[in-house]
Amino acid sequence: MTGKLDVREAAAHMERAYPEHGEPQFVRVEEPMEAPAEIIFEITEAPEGGFDARALGHSIFTQGEDWADLKAMVSDAVRCHFGDRDEQRVVRLHFVKDEAIAV
Repeated sequence: MTGKLDVREAAAHMERAYPEHGEPQFVRVEEPMEAPAEIIFEITEAPEGGFDARALGHSIFTQGEDWADLKAMVSDAVRCHFGDRDEQRVVRLHFVKDEAIAV
């Protein structure tokens, strides 16, 4: 057999090649992750300067030196995480500033 198989083709080939093993007990086929219509990022000021961004509900983290750089980095991180599909997504940047004052 030559060439590459996707997960389903490989599983079908294994069933044909080794029928005596029966149905496997644990089979997990992961579908490509679909991007939600809206992704929310929590933005905080980085201690060393600039901004840190963390997506809520997704493993997406990035940083930017200024606000414009951060927006570009967030866009790039979302495209990298979900792929370059032609889906329309809304990304919300929620800036969180934790400041203590003495009164």
